[in-house]
Amino acid sequence: MTGMLADDIVTATIYREVGSTQTAVRAASNVDVTGTDALVRVDAEQPFGVAVTYTADLTDVNGIAWTVTSSSITSTVDSDIISDAITGIGAHVHVEAWADKRRTRDATVHNVNGRLVVVGKTRSTAQGTVTVSTDTKDDGDALSDVLTGATEGTVMIRAQTSADGVDNYLALLNDDERRNWQTPYREWDLDIAETEAWPDVLEAAGFTLQDIANNYATLQDLADAFPGTLLDIATYDFGG
Repeated sequence: MTGMLADDIVTATIYREVGSTQTAVRAASNVDVTGTDALVRVDAEQPFGVAVTYTADLTDVNGIAWTVTSSSITSTVDSDIISDAITGIGAHVHVEAWADKRRTRDATVHNVNGRLVVVGKTRSTAQGTVTVSTDTKDDGDALSDVLTGATEGTVMIRAQTSADGVDNYLALLNDDERRNWQTPYREWDLDIAETEAWPDVLEAAGFTLQDIANNYATLQDLADAFPGTLLDIATYDFGG
């Protein structure tokens, strides 16, 4: 979000919109931007394969509300993804099976004069086992890194094209890695419980053009460090 200083904007909230659903971008709710021209946030939680727009609700120094909306974008990937938005790391996987979603109520049954009375709590979120696979050594190692360093023990799973029942936040309980000793292919059984996203105060890791400028003095230095494609820059960890 840029150009706020000229309009004396003092607070800003940035939303991600998918269809009719509007969700505040991580760490971008009611941000005090007094005296600031630009607000930058990384959205590492958007769905894949569907159109997304961004809307900013702005308030100026006189209390007047503004709303601006971006053009539509669609992020595409060639696999399913398990990631940690907070650390900014993720892994390419293929969801092979998610056979069941078990839910409990922690109920107790009492026999009152021959009549059964059940006292139970609210139905829980789902638990289950998700089986995913990785095709290469790099993808397998990347998934292991995500599972090892998951912020608050939570990861995000997203389908190659956003799908109800797949895209979710998962608390990790156990994982079982099954290797094929003849090829890099591996299968992973992840025992999980569906959970909420990380707290909004945890900002998603990422980088901006300023990080590139801080690390590379000239365009030639940048070209020497990334002789491949722009995607190499986009997936590089600048340690931010």
